[in-house]
Amino acid sequence: MPYTKKYDSALPYLLDAHHQLGQPGTLDESLWSGVTYAKAGTVLGKVTESGKYGPYNHSATNGLEFAIGILKENVTFTLDGGAARTDGIGDILIQCRVDKTRLTGYDSYVDAMLPLITFEPKANPSAVITILEQPAAMSTINVGSEGNLYTEATTTLGTLTYQWKKNSSASTEEALDVEGATTSTLTISNELTAGTYYYYCAITAKGVTVNTRFAKVVVVNATITILEQPAAMSMINVGSEGNLYTEASASFGTLTYQWKKNSSASTEEALDVEGATTSTLTISNELTAGTYYYYCAITAKGVTVNTRFAKVVVVNATITVLEQPAAETAVSAGSITGSLFAEASASFGTLTYQWKTNSSASTDGASDVAGATTGTLTIPTNLTAGTTYYYYCVFTAGVTVVNSRFAKVVVGS
Repeated sequence: MPYTKKYDSALPYLLDAHHQLGQPGTLDESLWSGVTYAKAGTVLGKVTESGKYGPYNHSATNGLEFAIGILKENVTFTLDGGAARTDGIGDILIQCRVDKTRLTGYDSYVDAMLPLITFEPKANPSAVITILEQPAAMSTINVGSEGNLYTEATTTLGTLTYQWKKNSSASTEEALDVEGATTSTLTISNELTAGTYYYYCAITAKGVTVNTRFAKVVVVNATITILEQPAAMSMINVGSEGNLYTEASASFGTLTYQWKKNSSASTEEALDVEGATTSTLTISNELTAGTYYYYCAITAKGVTVNTRFAKVVVVNATITVLEQPAAETAVSAGSITGSLFAEASASFGTLTYQWKTNSSASTDGASDVAGATTGTLTIPTNLTAGTTYYYYCVFTAGVTVVNSRFAKVVVGS
């Protein structure tokens, strides 16, 4: 009779001693040449011709290429104390839970051939990382300005981690980590000097790393050219608005404007003109008489250039009446003809005229004569006989207003 001797009851390969199923089998001692026993945990195949068991070998052609089970315990091929070899009988496990790293003869084909055996540890599936959004292929920023790059990805396993890297060429070799850049968004430093830089993001999950495409970042020095300076000198009347205008171009980026005001031709302590953020400045009509200095700060991508100073003098215009209307004029009802004339000059600004009429020599209650906005008033032809009318002209320049004397018009029958 074949003799079976069991060794090593610890069975370190066996992970669960209670849930197992096996069957006895004869081990062909000739298939274990050079050793005195078959080792517990050996994956076994079965020789087709003899029906005996031997070590599984995927390359065999005699039946041993098919895994049948796992030898539960060590089996000797010698009789007690003797030198003669004989076949052994052992328990062959066909259902159990084992540590495959402790088996003898295990390979990747065995799992499928022994479906009732659970092999641990199971092969960890690899994470599959999909990049949903690549960083912009090309970006241009100005010296002193920050920029941003963004990527987005998903993974089938684990948690994504990010590490942005930088190089002087589109190569991963010798690329350096961007310190602290461990999110999906990279803030490009505003301390970069003019030049070309290449960035990419290494995205990792469960030991798998995928790189984004390279993002080429060109850092430039923007230049601003002023095409039109504001007027060097302007004069406006108290109560009147004025305008200043400038025009510029930038080699890179979008221009922004901020007009500033000061009491002298200096940028020190100059104040922003609220809301004055276009190329045209509307000078407030609320300025009091005096001298003001304006300039525009024009900015593109962190570069700022100032226009020249525009001196604005706000004055109170004086009006001088050069000719008063006739003090009294007599006309006849039904055949009224004639006119009244007044003339004035203003020290500054545009002079406007408005004739007014009243029933007495008073400005109180006086009303405008419609359309009478020049120095000459044509006496209306519909005046009533026996009535006296009073006219005067209002001269205006800015906030300065001067009235002519009253002109009495007597209407006879």
